[in-house]
Amino acid sequence: MLYECHWYVDQRILYQKISGPVVAQDLVTIQTDGDPKVESGIRYVHVIVDTLEVTSFPINLGDLNKVMRRTSSDKRGWTVIIATNRMLQFLASTLIQLAGMRVRVVSTLDEGVTFIAQQDNTIQLPV
Repeated sequence: MLYECHWYVDQRILYQKISGPVVAQDLVTIQTDGDPKVESGIRYVHVIVDTLEVTSFPINLGDLNKVMRRTSSDKRGWTVIIATNRMLQFLASTLIQLAGMRVRVVSTLDEGVTFIAQQDNTIQLPV
């Protein structure tokens, strides 16, 4: 798995991009990296997870659920998954919900950013 993470909007929208083959343990890496950033941000921190370049993904929900940690953060806003693969959309959406987060699946980054801006009018989008 290739992974990158940075602020799309400083302290408010975290952008995570995942590429290549993904295994269940990679989800732990993504959460371990992202969760502290969410906690350091300004409430509500929304997360965009770009999966458009994922080439393979584990499909056993039981195994995936075992590695996902349930969130207890009061700073987390929406998690937006960018995906076009139907199976990946379903699995990612289900996992995020099982982790106790609000989720929306979209097809493009622009669609995801627009959705977040509609949900949270305190977000100042970059020009």
